[in-house]
Amino acid sequence: MNTPMTHQDVRDSVDDARRQGRPILLTGANLEGLSLQGINLSDALLQGAHLTNANLQDASLRGAYLQYADLRGANLVSADLQQANLHNANLAEAKLQGANLQNAQLGDANLTHADLRGADLRDTYLGVRGIDRVDLSLARRSHGMIAALRDWLWSLAGITRRQHLRPALVPVRVEITR
Repeated sequence: MNTPMTHQDVRDSVDDARRQGRPILLTGANLEGLSLQGINLSDALLQGAHLTNANLQDASLRGAYLQYADLRGANLVSADLQQANLHNANLAEAKLQGANLQNAQLGDANLTHADLRGADLRDTYLGVRGIDRVDLSLARRSHGMIAALRDWLWSLAGITRRQHLRPALVPVRVEITR
């Protein structure tokens, strides 16, 4: 793992990138446990970054590239993750209450024990590998996301889409009394 960065190191990287008109490059960075509350990391390159237990509450990660990032236990409450790419990211036990994940890519992400209460999941791609005990109560979801999640859960049970759309023949006994 890389040498841990400080809060000031991250701020300097962001300021330098913006001043020079280039992307924020934090690929593989060790940001473990840092308090980055409210920081603007829109469109940042954070592939494989170590953000375990980082405080990113109210941060803007809109359009950020977070593939394979380790966000275990991260505080992402009310964070803006619209259009973020979180493919294969580890979000186990992450706090995502009220986060905006519209149009985000969560393919093969680990959401085990993640708290998504009140999160906006409209048009989010959820081809996730770990979704054990995820709290989706009050989350805003699109019908497409619900259908994808339903199909994924049925696939785990070995049920194909054709099987769950086929009406089941159930014997019914009818009694008419007067």
